[in-house]
Amino acid sequence: MNRQAVISPAVAPVHKEPMFCSEMISQALMWENVQIQETFENWYQIRMEDGYDGWIHSFYLHYCEPLAVKHILVTDRAVPVLYEVDTLNSIAGLYLMELMFLYLKRTLILLRYIFQMERVGI
Repeated sequence: MNRQAVISPAVAPVHKEPMFCSEMISQALMWENVQIQETFENWYQIRMEDGYDGWIHSFYLHYCEPLAVKHILVTDRAVPVLYEVDTLNSIAGLYLMELMFLYLKRTLILLRYIFQMERVGI
């Protein structure tokens, strides 16, 4: 099978077997990319970025296809970029880690400060 998905809640339990009463062997974090290996009812066997294999329920996942560009450089850190086509409006929405937004906000604040300093003549 080998499809790709992203973890959608802040933390998602990864189980040893495809059932909630099974031992939780790890936790997947929001925006983490996982590879779907196998399915069983509403459960997916996944391989996480850190190499862990386990089972996760489908409602913890958001399915997506990777862009042609796998990574963008964000403050010296590679961040996976994924997209989902909005079939209603045919718009591609980009999903980046929260770090990207924080970096952009800080950059805009710095640029605004520099622009104000140039206007005043300092």
